Order: sequence, then structure tokens, then C-alpha cells
Amino acid sequence: MDYALFLTICLLTTFTPGPAILLVIRNATRYGIGKALIGVLGNLTAMLTMATLSAIGMGAVILSSLYLFTAMKLAGGAYLIYLGIRTWRSRNQFSQHSSHVAVIPPRSARSLYAEAFMIGFSNPKAIAFYTALFPQFIDPHQTIAPQLLVLGATFACCSLTALSSYALLAHSVKGHLAKEHIGRYFNRITGGIFMGFGLSLIVSGRL
Repeated sequence: MDYALFLTICLLTTFTPGPAILLVIRNATRYGIGKALIGVLGNLTAMLTMATLSAIGMGAVILSSLYLFTAMKLAGGAYLIYLGIRTWRSRNQFSQHSSHVAVIPPRSARSLYAEAFMIGFSNPKAIAFYTALFPQFIDPHQTIAPQLLVLGATFACCSLTALSSYALLAHSVKGHLAKEHIGRYFNRITGGIFMGFGLSLIVSGRL
């Protein structure tokens, strides 16, 4: 196993902006760092679930079924578009007199966790990624299970580092969003990117 190469790929993949990173940025600026990290846990759970499915062979089953793959892709894209519309239309959540987020409406930890899990789990391309990546770094002459454990744990740690870093960064600059027009533009840009990710997932090819 070329662990250094695998680690490099993991870092590049997890730090590249995508729906999960966009969500943690939104949560950190709107609900605070604590609840943003709850979303991070939701995304990590989805990632580990999909990696496990790929490891036991379910990934190949999903990828071989056009209908199942397409259904997951459409559901994931539609959910991202829904989040985008909701974010676009949301009011500015920042007070002009405080850098703290005004939680309107309140969100429970369970709902934030489930939202992040859905974004991670409803993207079938993640299974394609795990199915294609993991076998490249497994030595068939060695016991498979420990190798899969190391690969999965490494990817999870990289993802946790990336998402937490983005959450802390977003939380540190949320005070700049206190001005009404900046907060409004932030919501529209974030919402637009969510919708763009959703449309991209829907119209993309099978692999």
C-alpha cells in the first residue's frame, strides 16, 4: 500500500469545496460552531456508511443497477436544489449590532445531523469513488479487513479535518456578514451554489 499517495489523494479530495463543505460553512455562520460540528458528524457517518457498503460489495451492486443509481442521483440533486432555494430565500441571520448568529428559525441537533447525512448519503458518485479508489491501495496478498480499516479511518480523519477547518474559518469571519446587504448576498451566493451542485448531479453522466 502506497499510504503517502493515498493520504495525499484523501487530503485533496476532502479539502476541495463541495456540498458538504458548503453546508458546514452555512451552518457555522448561521447556527454557530457547535451545531456546525454536529453536521460534520452527520456527514462523516454518511461517508463511513458508503465506504462500508463499497467494502462489502454493495457499491458494485448499486453501480450495476441503472434504476437504483439514477434514483439516488435524482434524489440527491433534488435535495441540494431544495436546500439552495431555502437558503436563497432565507432572511439575513446576522444582527447588525452583534457578530452572533440569530438562530431563526431554531434548528435541532437531530435535524442538522440528518440534513448533513442526507447530503452525504444521497450522492451515488461517492460510492463510485470509494469502489474505484480503495482497491488501488489494497495488497491482495495481505489480510483485507485491516487494510480497509486503515483506509476508511484515514479518509474519515481527513474529512473531519477539512470540514472542521472550514467550519472554524467560517465562524471566525461571520461578523463581516452583519451588514444587511452582505448577509443577503451571502445567502444568495450560497443558495445558488447549492442549486448548481444539485443540477450538476442531476444532469451528470452515470459515472
